[in-house]
Amino acid sequence: MQGSGQVTDAEVDTLLATGNVKTGEIHLAHILIALPENASAKQIEQAKTKADDVKKQLDGGLDFSAAAIRYSNAQDALEGGDLGWRRIDSVPEAFVELADTLQTGQVSQVIRAANGFHIIKMIDKRAEGKQVVNEYHARHIEIATTELVSSDEAQRKIADVRRRIVDAHEDFAALAKQFSNDAPTANLGGEMGWFAIDQYGPKVAEVLAKLKDGEVSAPFQTDVGWHVVQLLGKRSSDRTEQAKREQARDMLRQRKAGDEYESFLRTVRSEAYICAVNPAYVTAELAACGASGAKKPNAP
Repeated sequence: MQGSGQVTDAEVDTLLATGNVKTGEIHLAHILIALPENASAKQIEQAKTKADDVKKQLDGGLDFSAAAIRYSNAQDALEGGDLGWRRIDSVPEAFVELADTLQTGQVSQVIRAANGFHIIKMIDKRAEGKQVVNEYHARHIEIATTELVSSDEAQRKIADVRRRIVDAHEDFAALAKQFSNDAPTANLGGEMGWFAIDQYGPKVAEVLAKLKDGEVSAPFQTDVGWHVVQLLGKRSSDRTEQAKREQARDMLRQRKAGDEYESFLRTVRSEAYICAVNPAYVTAELAACGASGAKKPNAP
């Protein structure tokens, strides 16, 4: 049985056919006047009054960033409530609908959400252009380092394999099948297919960027062992439609995950370095933890 969070190609096709997949990006900032969990009518009224007062001050000329620092309960308050650039389809529909009514620099009215009251500022918006990426076609041979094979021994083996390819003109594919420890590609003669340059990590990308078509690299080391790679070709690939399909798939996943706003918060939190959560609030974890654009460092 299909899991509740899984999305089929047919579902993606159906959503795309409706024309409701929005493209582009928006840059928003927000102020959150939070409500405690199971807030009483009095607490809701007090929070609304505070939010209305903040909006009045903004209309009177108070700087939005200063107001966020002073009043917002979100963890991005010290960054002026900045949510950074985000794909339109990844932002809650309520925010998107507001953004559609705002010009650059304008501030919304107070809106109610499950976690409290928000005030949104439209910082900027931009259309999504054609997405063209450079792809590489390559094959490789890997000699893995293990408890039984030291790094020095692996290096000697890969150097000998390279010599047989470059100097003795032996067949690369045959040697890959015989010696490579990378099982998925070894049986294919080392074939890696077409891929974005960073797909296999920074070291492989660094080596590929320096190769000419047909050239075999010098032996190089990664965390799994020693390698040689041969560049077979380069091309530019238009991934605009593929990216749109992924956007549609993400939208459907969010819908199946339940509350759209909470899904957005989880996405933003996952981008943060560290989230210090105040358990007194339903979303004291709001986008803030990563809203300034901070991303997790790339894995080595």
